[in-house]
Amino acid sequence: MKEHEDFYRRYLIIKETPKRGLKVTYNDEEVRKHRDCYSGFFCILSNKIKNAAETLRVYRNKDVVENCFDRIR
Repeated sequence: MKEHEDFYRRYLIIKETPKRGLKVTYNDEEVRKHRDCYSGFFCILSNKIKNAAETLRVYRNKDVVENCFDRIR
C-alpha cells in the first residue's frame, strides 16, 4: 500500500536478488526501538477467575466477540 511505504522501509529490510527474487526480513533494531517506546503492560483483574491462564483465555475470547460486533456497526 502506497500510504504505508515509509513504515515498510523503516521496519523491513527488502532485498531483491536475480536468483532468489524478493527477500524481506525485519529491521530488528527499528522494531526494538518502537517496541521499547510504545509497548507496555496491562493488568486483568477478576473476582471470579483465579487462574492467570484461564483469565487470559476468557479475556481474549471476549475481545474477539467485541471486535466482531464493532465490525457490524
